[in-house]
Amino acid sequence: MSILMKTQGEIEATISEGIGRFEQEYMGQGPKNIRAYLLKDLLVVRLHGALNAAEQHLRKPEAEICSNNCENSWSRRDAPSW
Repeated sequence: MSILMKTQGEIEATISEGIGRFEQEYMGQGPKNIRAYLLKDLLVVRLHGALNAAEQHLRKPEAEICSNNCENSWSRRDAPSW
């Protein structure tokens, strides 16, 4: 009986493909680029271009969301000092 072991690159590629299928099926579109990194017992998956329009809006800096004169914006200076 022979057991075929996959290389680290093959494992990372399989994970990337699976996540791409998941994103496409459940989120309606897949990311532009997916990269998986297997580092000992840690798996890191990087998705590039995976945010939808609402998520992209939320990640914009405050200056792009409203003008510099936003009166109701929250900043660190407004944070409670406990």
